[in-house]
Amino acid sequence: MIARHSIDQVLESAPIEDVVGQYLTLKRRGVNMIGLCPFHDEKTPSFNVNPTRGIYKCFGCGKGGNAIQFVMDVEQLPFAEAVRQLAKRFGVELAETGQQEQEEEQEAQRQRENLFAALAFAGDYFVKQLQESEKGKAIALEYFYERGFTTETIRRWELGYSDANWSGLLDAAVKAGLEKEVLASASLVKQSESGRWFDMFRNRVMFPIHSVNGRIVAFAGRLMGKAEGQPKYVNSAESPVYHKSDHLFGLFQARNSIKKADRVYLTEGYTDVITLAQAGIENVVASSGTALTENQIRLLRRFTSNVTVLYDGDQAGIKASMRGIDLLLKEDLNVRVVLFPQGEDPDSYCQSLGGPAFTEFLQKTEKNFILFKADLLFADAGNDPIRRAEVIRDILQSLALIRDTIKRVELLKELAGIAGQSQETLLYELNRIVRGNWQKDGEDTQREIDRIAEQAQLEPVSVSFSDEHQERGLLAFMIRFGTLRTGEEEPMLWEIAMAELNEGTDIVFNNPLCARTFDALRSLHAANQPLTDNFFTVTDDTELSSFVSDVLSRQYTLSDAWAKNDIQVLTEAQNALEELTSIFNHLRRKKIELTIQDSLSRLAELGPDEDWEQLLEYQMYLMEKRRELTEPLGTVVTNYTSVQTKQ
Repeated sequence: MIARHSIDQVLESAPIEDVVGQYLTLKRRGVNMIGLCPFHDEKTPSFNVNPTRGIYKCFGCGKGGNAIQFVMDVEQLPFAEAVRQLAKRFGVELAETGQQEQEEEQEAQRQRENLFAALAFAGDYFVKQLQESEKGKAIALEYFYERGFTTETIRRWELGYSDANWSGLLDAAVKAGLEKEVLASASLVKQSESGRWFDMFRNRVMFPIHSVNGRIVAFAGRLMGKAEGQPKYVNSAESPVYHKSDHLFGLFQARNSIKKADRVYLTEGYTDVITLAQAGIENVVASSGTALTENQIRLLRRFTSNVTVLYDGDQAGIKASMRGIDLLLKEDLNVRVVLFPQGEDPDSYCQSLGGPAFTEFLQKTEKNFILFKADLLFADAGNDPIRRAEVIRDILQSLALIRDTIKRVELLKELAGIAGQSQETLLYELNRIVRGNWQKDGEDTQREIDRIAEQAQLEPVSVSFSDEHQERGLLAFMIRFGTLRTGEEEPMLWEIAMAELNEGTDIVFNNPLCARTFDALRSLHAANQPLTDNFFTVTDDTELSSFVSDVLSRQYTLSDAWAKNDIQVLTEAQNALEELTSIFNHLRRKKIELTIQDSLSRLAELGPDEDWEQLLEYQMYLMEKRRELTEPLGTVVTNYTSVQTKQ
């Protein structure tokens, strides 16, 4: 095992901010630095780094420790390998003790290292084939030069060539002492049904794919010439060190430029990335020709929140790829788009214009996703009112994914101008969509909370309103706007409210009048009877009748000064859906708050030998859901004091 003094030396030599900064963007906040946690999905930074003490702590998922622990967590490495990786990076010579590492750790790491060794060997082999073999120089190197790549660019990106030999790499690797089974696990060779071993990549120029810390994890090979039945590109299969949905081509080379520019250009192909980087636009990555994934987007969010998507001038391809925009919006990224002329892509257009002119083109042409989708989809819809309505609804669906209310409303204003619709109409429809999304998220969250609570053997928590004013406020809402609909095919607002009250929210009304009224509404809803406008007024309950009269008599009229100054203000009816959504989301948040308190109390009562892991998992899950819920509500959340178990 590694000597204790060597471990201490590694920790002294590896600044925590440098180690963490290799994987995510950190911003200074007082004596600490903050960023988005790489270990769980979050929208608001809760990952803190203290350079003075050399530690990190995420107040969302609870992970924390020193530089070694961080590398263990982020790279999924055993302790010894994390220490060795840091020692190599910061130039620390390690001293080993005579003890053996645990067998499981040793075997797991041996397998990973064998894969990395095989991939590194293959990378060197392909480079050598490109630079030294006759076919490599005559076919592959010439191809790269024709693409406009310089010798320095070819070297920097470790581009290579695999000739048409069925076992060129295999023979060289075995001769170097590598096992066939390891090469197969790394997706470099394959065994046929007859037992014959052969190379996976033949007669192809090779593009190595690196992890975010620079190790080769896979390859992409482009076919030279034509071969019947052979695909143009062949990519490595997934392996213990490579999951294609977790990697972006060029991120290792681009990460520092992305952090510096606070922006990333997202393309589709390998050559797009290389050409733009050669032209001086180094903050660029590619999704490797596959559909963009959530994990890739979360990887980008470690480095920037600003993404500009570069689309080839192919209308059909653009529409097929548009789902990626919604995924980016859902992860709270600011999305802009550049569309190239028909028949052009980032590679070809950059080659045509040259670096400076291409950079100017990007700056002048990029537009926010609203303008992009509107220009594209309205052009197809023409003057057909039905199709235009469908386009507007499609764009509103994208807008609804944005959690930042202010950003959402500002973009809505832009859409209103483009679509020729009033802001009030669009906002009403947008709020309906947002409310539906929130309701679905809330129901999914409640089901997950109930599941984990059952595992932790916790009783369900009921929630009550903070005071009588809130209870009466909801009742007043039902009286005035309960029969409104958000659309012809949509339920009335009272039906939406009753569904919330009946499906797991466990709301308790303290005021007898409100409790009595909602019991009557529950009975009406359970009997599948409609709510009529006179339900609250035609009653022999004098107390309720008095309350209803008071509510209905308190009407407000907007001053005409707003209209005179061309300021549009939503009426109470137009804002009713958002108000209803807000009411129930506040109640959900309160229920989660109470449940957290309950779980903390239970946790404090447990002894050190009791089964506390599930309860702690439940608490961490609740705290994350509380954070997600408070963001659209604009609520400030404070952390609870940590609880010590009994000693």
